[in-house]
Amino acid sequence: MSELIRRFKDEYMRTKKSLGQHFLTNKQFIKEIADSAKILPTSHIVEIGPGCGVLTEELYKHTNNLTVIDLDSNAATFLNANKEEFFPQIQIIHDDALNVQLSTVADKVIVVGNLPYNMSVKILEHCTNQIDNIERAVFMFQKEVASRISAKHGSKERSSLSVYCEYFYEIEKVRDVGGGNFWPNANVMSTILTFTPRKSLPLQGSDEKQFLSLVRQAFSQKRKTLQNNLKECISLPAVLNSLDISATIRGEELTLNDFLRIYERIRS
Repeated sequence: MSELIRRFKDEYMRTKKSLGQHFLTNKQFIKEIADSAKILPTSHIVEIGPGCGVLTEELYKHTNNLTVIDLDSNAATFLNANKEEFFPQIQIIHDDALNVQLSTVADKVIVVGNLPYNMSVKILEHCTNQIDNIERAVFMFQKEVASRISAKHGSKERSSLSVYCEYFYEIEKVRDVGGGNFWPNANVMSTILTFTPRKSLPLQGSDEKQFLSLVRQAFSQKRKTLQNNLKECISLPAVLNSLDISATIRGEELTLNDFLRIYERIRS
């Protein structure tokens, strides 16, 4: 157990379950997260949910352009109290990450975080809404959520979240992390994923919004066919036939490119 966790434990005795706090204790996994971020000395890092600062300490070895955001008053107080000894140049923001605009840190940032499970998708979407400011992201999720994020077509885990993330990012899995690698122990498996924004996106503005809305509707009732979920689109049967796509296909069976082709044909 790191010195920072020992100090936090001595001072506060426990973490806050309401905030989903579990601090990673495995030094090798902490190093892998930092290495996956591909940090340069000039990189600007934003860490979401630093807790007692175990990952912060490792990130700080790579660059001192480091801003951490934590909603927990105990964590913010603790980080400030130990800042001079462990990471003297970091900026500490005591706030909900959903309130923070990445552009206030730098034009381009690398975002890293062991995300609270109950807020992980909202935080990912908040960051994606600012994707022009993101160079790269490395996040840890509950394994089931990570599986939905990275699921490919044909997988039962495939969802609108999968297509949404595939549209914006190239995603790679770093590793699974067992619950015994945290303090306190987590009762579930976690997974570390990296997100690299795509260099160009196929749609812009209102087209992008309408496309993503179509994707959400396509999965509104998971076990129904695409035609049943999009029954308000009266042209869909003809569109599917023109693209040689089965009328009984479900959303989970479609690739990102399939969705784009369907949208383009409906639009035209």
